[in-house]
Parts: sequence; structure tokens; C-alpha cells
Amino acid sequence: MAFEPNNITKEHVLAAVAKVEKNDYQLAPSIKYDVVINGKHYPPKEIMRHAHEEMNGEYLWELSGGEPTHKYLIAMGFQIVEKGNDPVRELINAYKLKVRSKGNDDEKYKWQLGRQFRDVWGSDIPFNDKVYQFNFANLLYYNAIVVLKQVTDAHPDIVEGMFQQLFNESQPLQDRIDKFRDRFKDVYAQMYDGKYGTHQDGRSIATYLAFYNPEKYTYFKDSFYRKYCKLLGIKHEKPGKKYPHYLSLVNSFIDEYITNDSELLELKASFIDDSCDPDTNNLILAQDILYQTLDLGLASQKNYWRIGTKEGEDNGTSKWNKMVTGGYAAIGWPEIGNLEEQDDISRDVIYELLKDEGYYPNDNRTASRKAGEILAFYESIKIGDVIVAQDGQEVLGIGIVLDDYEHISDDSFAHIRRVDWEVKSTDLTNLEGLRTTIYPLYDKDFISKVNALLSNPNITQPDTVQDKNQTTMDLNTILYGPPGTGKTYNSIYHALSIIEGKTIKELKNEVYDDIKRRFDELLIKDIKDEPQKGRIGFITFHQSLSYEDFIEGIKPILSDGSDGEINYTVKAGIFKYLCTIAKIGPETIHNPDFDRSYEALINYIKEQDDEKVVLNTLKQEKPFTIYVNSNNNLRHHANTEKAYEGVIKKEVVKAYLETGIAPDWASYTSAVGEFMRTQFGYNSTSKDTTDQTKPYVLIIDEINRGNVSQIFGELITLIEKNKRLGKKESLGVILPYSNEFFTVPSNLYIVGTMNTADRSVEALDTALRRRFIFKEMMPEPDLLKKNYVDGISLESLLKRINERIADLLDDDHQIGHSYFLNVDNPEGLKTKFKDSIIPLLKEYFYNDYEKIQWILGKKFVTNKTSKTRFAKGVSVDFDKDSFEFVPIDDDFDIVDALKDTMNEEQ
Repeated sequence: MAFEPNNITKEHVLAAVAKVEKNDYQLAPSIKYDVVINGKHYPPKEIMRHAHEEMNGEYLWELSGGEPTHKYLIAMGFQIVEKGNDPVRELINAYKLKVRSKGNDDEKYKWQLGRQFRDVWGSDIPFNDKVYQFNFANLLYYNAIVVLKQVTDAHPDIVEGMFQQLFNESQPLQDRIDKFRDRFKDVYAQMYDGKYGTHQDGRSIATYLAFYNPEKYTYFKDSFYRKYCKLLGIKHEKPGKKYPHYLSLVNSFIDEYITNDSELLELKASFIDDSCDPDTNNLILAQDILYQTLDLGLASQKNYWRIGTKEGEDNGTSKWNKMVTGGYAAIGWPEIGNLEEQDDISRDVIYELLKDEGYYPNDNRTASRKAGEILAFYESIKIGDVIVAQDGQEVLGIGIVLDDYEHISDDSFAHIRRVDWEVKSTDLTNLEGLRTTIYPLYDKDFISKVNALLSNPNITQPDTVQDKNQTTMDLNTILYGPPGTGKTYNSIYHALSIIEGKTIKELKNEVYDDIKRRFDELLIKDIKDEPQKGRIGFITFHQSLSYEDFIEGIKPILSDGSDGEINYTVKAGIFKYLCTIAKIGPETIHNPDFDRSYEALINYIKEQDDEKVVLNTLKQEKPFTIYVNSNNNLRHHANTEKAYEGVIKKEVVKAYLETGIAPDWASYTSAVGEFMRTQFGYNSTSKDTTDQTKPYVLIIDEINRGNVSQIFGELITLIEKNKRLGKKESLGVILPYSNEFFTVPSNLYIVGTMNTADRSVEALDTALRRRFIFKEMMPEPDLLKKNYVDGISLESLLKRINERIADLLDDDHQIGHSYFLNVDNPEGLKTKFKDSIIPLLKEYFYNDYEKIQWILGKKFVTNKTSKTRFAKGVSVDFDKDSFEFVPIDDDFDIVDALKDTMNEEQ
């Protein structure tokens, strides 16, 4: 085969075009560029293949797309033009945004498993042992792996020969695929009388090939292949013929978009290491981009779906137990067969399949509706969506979709989606979508309850406290939503609702100044040696906040003397401080009798020979010891060196509370108090004995911006309801600096706020997610219903802007109503856009000003054409649009500009 690109002439190209037109050849489309010949647009590489054939009879073109191919056509005088709309570029941009903000650790395994496969493939162990060592992760359907092992166990030599034939690259790819699939089908049919499918489909075969040679093949899924074809405006291939077509599209995608994108290649280099395939030809990267953008939908929101679990109507057989055991959601209509084997799929196609199989013979309307539901199950439900399994209105379980559509031929519920059932028992009910099999859920209140259970799947009801008005407050709550939706503002109401026992609705009917005054009176202003009487702590998390700031740490203090000497002591952070006063109350700490007695006790212990006192308690069989540490604080431990099983171990601590009979906080403080009363006259009646049941609140603003693992450390476990002080599974830890035994009381409530524009709930630290109830706070345009500025409805303006942001990014990046609440004139509106909204949009879109123009209009963002002058003698077809913001100055007419933004004629 002779590749001779330099011998191709313009006449060869024109002859090739004439032949294409005469024979009506279907050319594989280009993605980004076309060549214009005789006024018509053609894909450059395809034309050069045919031109090469005209030149020497060899139909081939070995150069990549873009400049390596274009230079030949340009030299012949043909024009190369960039296609107008470029949806593929949007996929690249969405992928870059995701990797920049969240990394790509979840998908890194795709670069690693091929190496592991080849190590096993090249080993000397028996072939059936090799198969059991192959790690396919989720790249194959579960049933495909099961069948592969079954057939290998029965016929290892045959299966090994099939793989060797598949990997023999001297044969055409399509022939190898067909032979592998047909041979596997024959062998499996002999084993089980042809009852079952093999699941050795395009996805499985592509994975085997990509593992064996990742520089020539890559992973495949029918789902994103179909979506990509639709994006390009081309028809996908028929079943069995898809993978070679997909590979050709992927190679064009790499040539035209990936090879010369240095930023994208640097991002790839940031998450692959020596354990990964180098992916020199970027085939795995290309698949990862298509999979994450088209299947996972980086720019779209997570959806919620009701799935029925009964076979037939009303008293039909329940499939729920089978779904839970099998780890999938499933629907019926088995007779219509495997939907992936259809040449094309649509509502009409499924409708005809239903009618052909005798479903709904006299009810075309129901048949059409059910066809739509089946299509939604096959095509609309995406990986990461939430499935709510129901029997009527009863919610049986909640799960996360893990994979694409599968078909299992041996069940009456034959169409399945793999699901991680995170919640398998609930007390929820849902009336939305009754008497349907598949239904999209929109009820925000119900979705909030679903999210609450997903965030803590170990409980069937939220951890709450009930107040006198029969309202409930969650023990650990995060208010989340886009910026400007009033999360911090509402945290004030949540805190007062917990402390005052009023509903939030009742509080919002009061004058806000009164609310703020009462909040300020309860707010702890500073952490001092002498605790205040406040009951609300407030802290903002940030990237540099540490365990030492939040829990406790060693801090410098200036001595009282004139020498300016600096000493160091252990200081409590806001969390430890609040936990302490929530247990014993600030009144106790401030009680003069307690202060004097506490000091006397410390002095008394220090006078003993070994600086310790052994106390007996009524609640345990053995005594425990209190002693004074170097900071004049009391410490205690059991008279044993065994570790208490509920304590997280610290090697620096010599002895812990004794296993099984260790005192809790109450018995310890009771023993110390009794000793102080009998020895030093401390009068316990002066203590407010009800304080231990009073609620305290810690507000953590921007909770997702801190490193939660670093800030909470081992204490993250202790905030769970059942791990708190006084509960059956109560846990405590020895703090690393003070060596004090520490627990979290049950009357401390944590209210966090989270800006989803910074980080999504799904990406939040898992340790935090499952210990908090999440309450969504979205923009409320209705609050602006009466707000107009020179005829501009701020309610409509906010809705219009947010609709566009949601389409271009997602719901998490909308703009909150609070940006417009106090705006009542053009100058205020101008200031708001200049100082708040436009900077926020710039951050959202990473200076992609064109998208901001789509949102706000050309009176905010104008087009400008580059006038760059290149070097003499260089021929460059360069006509690139760029964008710039119109200065919002004294002459800027904000009302006129916003009329274009509103586009009321639309």
C-alpha cells in the first residue's frame, strides 16, 4: 500500500467529487471544518481519500484532520471553512470545567485497568484463572462478566481462541467482531439451549479491545454513541456495525479537537500517573469526554424518577425484593425485546412494538403513553439520576442510577438499569405519578425528603427536635443553593426557631429588626477564658481553617509581666467551646462558688504526693482518677491501661476510660461535683439545673469551602445523633492537645450553609453528606412580584436570566433573588449589575463572554473583530470574533439594555 499525498492534484480532487456526486456516496461527516468545492461543502479527509484513490487506486488517507490535511486542499486553491454551530466545542468546555474544579479521580480507573489486563493476559497461568483475575469494573454489564466466566469455566480453550482471534489485527475489525460475537453465541446456546443472551455486545468487545491495545481502540457505549451521532446530525449504524463507525468518529474528534488543545492535554496529565496507560493517541480521553458530557450530563441537573414495582395492576406480583437483591430497577413488557437491537428507537417505534405484541389492543392512547414511559426508561434516565421505587404511594426504596439500559431475557421485568439502592426502607409516601410505571418527579418538598434520606441512609426519619408548635428541626442541617438565595439570612431564623421553639413561619411574620436583635443577644461574640451567656456560635469555613482553629490548638499568650515573655497554652475553638457550655451551661462556669471550689480542687490535687485524687462514683464498680495537667486543667482516666472501646485511639495517651464500665460525662461531673461539695462547700443549688436541656446552635457559613476532614478530624463521627452524649452508641475521643475526654452533647444543633455555585451537593465530602439533612434554597422570583424599575419587572428579569443560566450550566449556578430585593431605581440596578451580577457571570463562565452575551444581550457584551496583522508572507484565514463588556458608567442606559435582555418579543 503506497500512501502518496504529494502526488494528488486538483484534478484528482475534482474527479473524486464528481464520483461522489454521481454515485451518491454517504461520506462520514467532518466535525469542525468543511472544504468548499463547486459551491458545496464536503468533509476534507473523506474527499482526500477518494482523491488518493483517483491518483493511484489506493483508497486511504493517513494524515490527521485539521492543518495536516487542509494544507493540501488550500494549496490547490480550495477554501476551508469552519462550521457555524460547534456543539462539540461545548462538550470540551464542559469537560474542562469539570476537571478543573473537581478533578477526575472517579474515572481514572479507565486508564489503569488496561495495564492490569495485559499483565494478566501475558502471564503463564491457565486461561480460566486469567479471566477471574480480569478487573472490568463497570466497563462491562454485570451479566456480561457472569456469562464470560460461565463459558470460560466450561470451555476455556475455546474462549481463549476467540480472544486471540479478536486481537488478531491482520483481519478487518468488523470481521473479528462478527466472528467473536457469533462464536460466543453458538457456544452459549449449546450450554443453555439458546434460552439466554450472551451480553457480549459492542460495549463488551470494545472493552476487551481497548484493554489489549489502548493506542488503537477505546471504550464504547451505545448510549453516548447515539447521542453523539444526533449531535453531529448523522445517522447511527445498525446493531453489530456500530463500533467501527464509532471509532472513525472518535478519531476525527481527536484530530480536530484534542490533538492541538494544550490546555486539555495538560488537564489529562494532571490526573494520570505511572499506574495508567499513557494514552498517547488520546483515545481513552476522547471516550471519557463523550461519556461524561453526554451520558453523565455535566451541564445538566440530576433528575428524580418514580419507578413502579408491581407486575400488573393493583394486586400484581411485587418485583421489589428481586430489584433490591439484584441491584437494579426494572420494568415489564418483555415481549418487545432488547431495545438496543432496534435499528432506531423512538416513541413511535416502541408503540408499534407494543401493538405488534398485543398490548392495549383497544386503547391506542394508553399504548402511546406507555411507549413514552418505556422510552424515558431507555433514553432519558441518565447515570447519577435518583430512582424512587414505589408500590402505589408507598416509597419502598431510593437509589442512584449506575449504568445504562440492559436487557435480561429470562425475566418478565426484562428491561433494567443498574441501581445502588442506598435507602431500602422508608416511611415516605408520594402521590406524584400514581398509576404510572416511569414518571419524572418535580415536587420540591418530596425531593427534599428524598435528599435527606440519601444524605443519611442509616435512618428512615431525619434527626429532629420537636418544639411546642409541633414543628421539627433537624439536628444537623445544611441550607444549600445558588448565591443570593438567603442561606445565611435564613440560618438566623433556623437558629432562633431551635432556641425559641417557634416555627420559621411564625418568626418570619415578626419584624426583622426584632429578630436580628434577639439573634445578636444570643450570639457569642468572642471566646474568652470566661464564657459568655450566648447560645449561638457563628463561624465561616475557609480553605485555611484548621482543626486547631475549630476544635482546639496550642496558642501563644503574652505573660502578665513586663518582660514580654510569650507562653503557650491550649485554647478551645468555637466547636469545643459550644459543646462544653451546652453540657454544663455558662451559669455553672460563672458561678463564684464553682470557680472557688474548682480552684481549690486543683490546689488540693497538686498538694498530693502524686498530684491525683481517686474518686468513687455510684454508677460504676471501680473508681477513676482525676489529676491536674500542665495547664492546670482537670483530667481523668480509669485505674487501668486498657482502652475504652468507644474512644478513638491516640498513641500519646497512656490510659483511657475502662472498657465497659467507664463513666459517661454525667457520672464524671457528678463525682467531681460531689467531691467539691463535700470538700470545699460548693453549693450546687446555685446552678441552673435546666440548662443541660436547653438547645445551643452552631452556624457554619460556607461549610463546603473548608476541608471538612481536616477541620473536624476524628470528631466528624461524634456529631451523629446516635453517637452523641447520652445515646446508646455514644462515643468520645481523647483530644490530642489537652488530652481531655470529649463528647458532643445532644442539645447542640449545627446549621450549615452551602453555596452550590462553589461545589455541588453530590461532590461534597461523603463524610459530611451522610451526617447532614440538606434543605434546598432556590431563587424565589415571587418575592420580587411588586418590584419594578422604570417598567422592568425584576421578577421576570430574574426568571429570564436564570432560565438561560440553567440551560447553559445548571440550576446550581442561578442567581438568587436577594440581589434585587432592595433595588428600586435605575442607579441601584446599574450598581447591582456592575458590582455583583456581571462579576458573578464572569466567574461562572470563565470569561466566555459570548455566553454572557447570550444571557444579557449585546448592549452589555458587544462583538469585536480581531484586526491582528500576521507576519509578512503568511497566508492565514483568520476571522475570529471576540467579545468585550460595555462600560457601565454614567452614560450607560441600564433600562434600555435590560429591555433587550428581557426580549419580550420572543
